[in-house]
Amino acid sequence: MVAVLSAYGIVQGTTLYAFIIPIIVLGVPIVDTCYAIVRRFYEKQPIFQPDKKHIHHRLLKRGYTQIQAVLLIYAISVCLSISALLIMHGVSSF
Repeated sequence: MVAVLSAYGIVQGTTLYAFIIPIIVLGVPIVDTCYAIVRRFYEKQPIFQPDKKHIHHRLLKRGYTQIQAVLLIYAISVCLSISALLIMHGVSSF
């Protein structure tokens, strides 16, 4: 889906949107990764050392079951994907 959206954006001639759409679609893993890097940097931990402070771990600590945590992350990803499609549709209609 990310590749198709990117290719579609390039074909439409909107290079900026071809760059932004995949970032929106991959919002959850990108935000989680960036947050982990910044958090580890400020806590003076090795950036590549694993820890239990990622989004899914935090949801489990808040009392969500594993299935609920995964479904919540999926729901957020679906919302971001739909917003990317709406942005792409809005751009292509101009």
